Amino acid sequence: MQPEQRGGYVITPDPRDVRWDVDAGLLWRGAIAVVLVAIGTALVGLLVIRDLLDLHVLRRSDGNDLVQASTAWYLVVAAVAALAATALLHLLLVTTPQPFRFFGWIGFLAVLAATLIPLTFDAARTSQVATAALHLVVGTVIVVLTGQMGRSAAVLVAGRRA
Repeated sequence: MQPEQRGGYVITPDPRDVRWDVDAGLLWRGAIAVVLVAIGTALVGLLVIRDLLDLHVLRRSDGNDLVQASTAWYLVVAAVAALAATALLHLLLVTTPQPFRFFGWIGFLAVLAATLIPLTFDAARTSQVATAALHLVVGTVIVVLTGQMGRSAAVLVAGRRA
């Protein structure tokens, strides 16, 4: 977006008239790609941790006990997290000034929380760290790719809303 130039003056739009125009179809098609990458990242992480390192990947059960997380559980959680990140970004794009800045902070805090939670488990330190590392990698992939994909699906425009 280039401001108009008249004579020696630069006319800038009123900040209240600047907004993000979102191609929702493109955003959600991109979300499917992020879901697939998140699932693939979780799958590779589980293979490395369980099969190469022979460590447990843990989660809390409904009874608040620690259990070995199933592969299907982790893949579903990765997919849901990617869709939730896209929904959050879409909401921020249509309602918030500087949506990418807020998305980055919210994503950072969510990934940090997901990474720290396994370190509170009453389990072997190696399993705690392996589970935390998996959360860190999958969460980072989701936040970074969703932000990049959102920048491709939204354009900053100036002008009064219709």
